[in-house]
Amino acid sequence: AEGLTSVALALVSGGDIVCIEKDGVRAARARENFLSFGVKERITLFEGDAGDILPHLSGSFDLIFSDGPKAQYRRYLPDCKRLLKQGGMLFSDDVFFLGKELSAVPKKRKMLAVHLCEYVQMLQSDPDFETTLYEYGEGLAVSKKL
Repeated sequence: AEGLTSVALALVSGGDIVCIEKDGVRAARARENFLSFGVKERITLFEGDAGDILPHLSGSFDLIFSDGPKAQYRRYLPDCKRLLKQGGMLFSDDVFFLGKELSAVPKKRKMLAVHLCEYVQMLQSDPDFETTLYEYGEGLAVSKKL
């Protein structure tokens, strides 16, 4: 359900959370969940496109969990990197949701699969990140900023 990753992070970490949601209906439901779980005061929700919001964020983050439009992960990476503190973690969800083999991806999804492969390659080749890939579910890239 909407906002539950942010709720879980707020409950487990005890820290403040910033989240971005493009869809207005989902954002409203997320706010309801924040209230229901008693974490509303610790979560700041920005409503809009992450590509428009990320460049305007400042500060330093311990953890960034990326679970938005997969074709945009490459576009978000420079801002995620800028916002992460040294030792901070970037979790990129669903990096293998189309599988690892491009030849097995349906033609209409091929470009998205290429974008995800390029994103994973960007993470793995970036000397400022140490990245581990997990194939659980639809895949997860965990990158530590060095």
